[in-house]
Amino acid sequence: MYTTPTQISDQLLYQLSKEVMPTGFDSRTIQQVFHPAILNRSAFSATTIRADYLAEAQTLIRQLSQPGIIVDPYTFQVRPAGPGEQMNPTQVRAILQAYLKKIGYNPAEGTGGTIKDLSSDSRIDLILNMQSEFSAGYAREKSSQDPDILDMFPADEMYRQKQGRSQRDWQARWNKQRSSLGSRTSATEATSQRGPYIALKNDPIWTAISRFKNPYPPFDYNSGMWVRDADPDEAQRLGVTGKPEPKELPALDAPITVPVPKNLSPEMLNSMMASLGDRAILKDGQITVRSAL
Repeated sequence: MYTTPTQISDQLLYQLSKEVMPTGFDSRTIQQVFHPAILNRSAFSATTIRADYLAEAQTLIRQLSQPGIIVDPYTFQVRPAGPGEQMNPTQVRAILQAYLKKIGYNPAEGTGGTIKDLSSDSRIDLILNMQSEFSAGYAREKSSQDPDILDMFPADEMYRQKQGRSQRDWQARWNKQRSSLGSRTSATEATSQRGPYIALKNDPIWTAISRFKNPYPPFDYNSGMWVRDADPDEAQRLGVTGKPEPKELPALDAPITVPVPKNLSPEMLNSMMASLGDRAILKDGQITVRSAL
């Protein structure tokens, strides 16, 4: 286990557990091929095969994960940020754009300035925003497993924290998963686009509505949806009752073992294992991936 006398936040630990994963797959294929647990341990971006660029981005994302802390990318030793080392997303974007220019990156014809252009503001901002949200979502999920919190606030509420770029039909998405889960979920029926989206903490609906199959937000790209403790009286009035049991989140410093996806072609499996490199072992239909910690 990585140890240091400096206090490290759960947000930063989440990012420290990731290793670079270059891949030529697009975002849809990535989610079809890679188990969510592997993606949570990987620093990647769709159709990005330059490991050096991904490593540069991950070093900077770590600095954004816990402002004021600098992590050595090779030794993982941490220290307070010195003068001029405090990063913000605007600075990180400029550094990454300069790095791409230095390595001679040019976007494919017709993609300049779009989300498919690795150097565009929109592409880099998407990466930084999503990684910030994944870190925050993981940290909240971990803290919410405190028995006292589960006792006082047994339910969560999904709400619109900010206006998303895409106008997704969250009402239909929520109700579809609620119907599919049947008696296995405590979720309310959403009667409008504003919800109510309330269910017990650790309810399976939180994973079911997620594009990334995590039980915590973000639930989709640039969705603007987040979760908060539901008012206990309101939850009970809506029929969301009971006390969830605390669950143990996978240790960030431990390896993970997941099954090989069904119906995966040998070519896709080889590409997946090549992206994971020597941190992964394939044996008896299962893939074991080590943590970077």
